[in-house]
Amino acid sequence: MPEILSPKQNFTMLKIKHTLIAIPLLALILVACGNNSGDVSQSDVDEFAERASLVIPASAVATDFKNIFSMDGMIFLQLNLPAADLTTFLYDSGLDGVLYNETDTGPGMAIFGDLLAEHPTKFRQGQKNLGEGFFLDVLTDEDQEASVVYLIWFGT
Repeated sequence: MPEILSPKQNFTMLKIKHTLIAIPLLALILVACGNNSGDVSQSDVDEFAERASLVIPASAVATDFKNIFSMDGMIFLQLNLPAADLTTFLYDSGLDGVLYNETDTGPGMAIFGDLLAEHPTKFRQGQKNLGEGFFLDVLTDEDQEASVVYLIWFGT
């Protein structure tokens, strides 16, 4: 004969069943809400540039884009551009006085977390206040002949 559960035990079992259903469903929603494909459309780049007040040179190639599901509404963009164009990009985008040289891969780079394949050894980083509660975090990887620029736009 099956065991008869008390109302409290019955309620607990019901909560467990709903939790077991809700967790996979929530994970599916989180994945579906962000563009994590790495495919970058020109409209993604244009929208990011407009939000972040960037002037992206024609020589830049967008190699990664993620609309990260978060409370702050984060958007990540990765650009590869010739090293010779990096200074012009930073100046034209109003980032020339915002970045500082860095050798420590510690807490300042924490926001980029898993978005970086590996942490660069020669880089600059900084944050630009875009006004109205919006910010742009910038990290330039200057280890290679071509520069890689990592950008995160977010609101608070």
